[in-house]
Amino acid sequence: MEFLNENATVGSLVANKPEYASLFEKLGIDYCCRGNKTLKEACEDKKLSIFEVMQKLKQMPATKKTINWNEMSSQEIIEHIVATHHIYTRHELARLSQLIKKLNIKHGERYPYIAELRNIFEELKDSLLSHMDEEEQVVFPLIANFARGESAQGEAKVDLTSLDKDHLETGDAFEKIKKLTNGYMPPEGACMTHIVVLDSLERLEQNLHEHIHKEAQILFPRVKIR
Repeated sequence: MEFLNENATVGSLVANKPEYASLFEKLGIDYCCRGNKTLKEACEDKKLSIFEVMQKLKQMPATKKTINWNEMSSQEIIEHIVATHHIYTRHELARLSQLIKKLNIKHGERYPYIAELRNIFEELKDSLLSHMDEEEQVVFPLIANFARGESAQGEAKVDLTSLDKDHLETGDAFEKIKKLTNGYMPPEGACMTHIVVLDSLERLEQNLHEHIHKEAQILFPRVKIR
């Protein structure tokens, strides 16, 4: 288990053993948007014992039929991201936009934070939709061409810079949402719509963590200038 050491980046650790993601999620360690931090740095940021975290990682059982993304072709990863993450994200953004609007109309006076939640979410929605369109229409074809030796590495680097920035902003937006909703905890007396909204937001965040990890830590580094 040589890859598991305090100087390995958290992104590379999850790339090698995807099951590590569940522990990082639980500990609040960002392995996607800020996956370039070393395990030591991530633990220091969260005031966690590096020894205890490494022990927990070593004790984690391997999941069955784990996909080794580093062995997948760029085209295979792109197709997976679009089919598994982009379709889901677009569906959830549209559904949650309507649910949060409904919740704000019906219960906005009782729960004033919902209005702010709606503003943050709508801005996030517009950003994510634009981001995914850019990936599918411009960046992913460019990466596929590069993998086939049909485009220059420097050309891909220019396009990826703005996407990395988008990933960080997405992570920041969800940090605001998580803080605003008290960790997606429904308030006392919350209706079923309220409960569904918070649960769906949490699921969307978890999916985006996996989504961004596959892009920022596995796919994009293949075409970045080192």
